[in-house]
Amino acid sequence: MTEPNPKSNLPLNPSGQNEISPISGIIGAAISALLAYGLYRFTLNVAHKLALSPFQNAQTLADRVGAAVRTILLAMGSGITIIFGVIAIGLVLLTIKQIYTKVLDANS
Repeated sequence: MTEPNPKSNLPLNPSGQNEISPISGIIGAAISALLAYGLYRFTLNVAHKLALSPFQNAQTLADRVGAAVRTILLAMGSGITIIFGVIAIGLVLLTIKQIYTKVLDANS
């Protein structure tokens, strides 16, 4: 038998891992969705500002580095936005699965 984790007050399931309640899943999904939305707005504003100030010429090294930094900034903002969005969707689906499983177990 596994010993309870003294640092955590979450109940342990038979495999010895902490169980996640549906409430904590929804809270995590809300936090992740808020971060995704904030990063989406930030990336959208950055893309708009960068589109308004295009380079005159990309002949010098500084201009090429600036173009690379713009591309990396937009790519990272978009990627992180997608990651947080997928995490939010996954946590909502996990919560739905947990509630569905509890309802089925209660009916059995």
